[in-house]
Amino acid sequence: CLDRFQYKHDRTLIYLPLIMLLWVILHGGYFFGLILLVIYLAGNVVYSLVGRPDQIRQYRMKAKSLLLVLVATVGICIINPHGFEILWFPIRVTSDRFVMDRVTEFMSPNFHEALPFKYMFLTAISMLALSRSTLNLIEVALISLLSYMALYSGRYVSLFAIIAAPLLLRTGESIIARIPERFLQFYRKRNRNLIAIDTKLHGYVWPTISALFIVGLVLTGALRHQFNDKTFPVAAIEFLKKETIPGNMFNNDEFGDYIIFAAWPKYRVFMDGRSDMYGEKHGSAYLKVANVQPGWKEILSKYDISWIIFDTYSALAAALRDQRDWQPIYSDRVATIFVKKDPAHESLLVRHPAVTLPFER
Repeated sequence: CLDRFQYKHDRTLIYLPLIMLLWVILHGGYFFGLILLVIYLAGNVVYSLVGRPDQIRQYRMKAKSLLLVLVATVGICIINPHGFEILWFPIRVTSDRFVMDRVTEFMSPNFHEALPFKYMFLTAISMLALSRSTLNLIEVALISLLSYMALYSGRYVSLFAIIAAPLLLRTGESIIARIPERFLQFYRKRNRNLIAIDTKLHGYVWPTISALFIVGLVLTGALRHQFNDKTFPVAAIEFLKKETIPGNMFNNDEFGDYIIFAAWPKYRVFMDGRSDMYGEKHGSAYLKVANVQPGWKEILSKYDISWIIFDTYSALAAALRDQRDWQPIYSDRVATIFVKKDPAHESLLVRHPAVTLPFER
């Protein structure tokens, strides 16, 4: 919407308040929408001051429109269950060193892996070096900010791809114009044919075909809604549904998401994958127990934990196996359930004598 407003002069800004209303309710990354608005606003303000005389009025009008929309979108963002607090949430999360340094998705990308991002990033550098067209201030700000964000945190790689792709396409036009004539003619002919086909399809045929294809997969059973039982504790949760284990649970954080999906509200998790929601205090307590660090037993006692579901091949499962006051009542190759030996669990322990863990077989 911002690109079409800036370069094609479309009236797409009117959609932004509605987009932001949906975005702020659905995901904490809404804040980036406000950042984009500020970048486009700042670019137009600068050009309205130092741009070409015949374009100053145009940039000034765009800056006024963007300012009004920015004010409107900030006001719209407050319409949510948390009110003004939502404006501080992204800042609070990104300034939390515990989350930034320990949660995988917030850490820098691992360039030792076959990461698509590194190839796109190198392509971007190459195209910008080969292109004879210059970037404007808005494009420079976008590519610089997104490059920094993606290098700092893998969470922002997708944003880099979304922002960089159209920018690189525009940059690539000047590179294509300089390729040998024989290849250029082939490219242009191929491009004209694709445009002609797309025009005849009127834009709605491919989405319709895609939707019918997905429906066909569902009806034939080729596409089913299910979880991988080699990754998720599917069998263990089925066991929990049949039983009733009283007391507070301690669980693997990656299991937490599935437990909420499959067994809430009967069972409530200690931790789930939304580490940024729990903060350093709760997160550090979780890590101390999960990694069997000194003081892990005291943490379990502090939170009055009476049963634990954790991945079977983990340090915690091995440590609990050696504790006389804990008994495994269920175990498979994914998850093991330990119950504390106390009066509240007496009948449960009788029905389910200590099981053998897979790594003991």
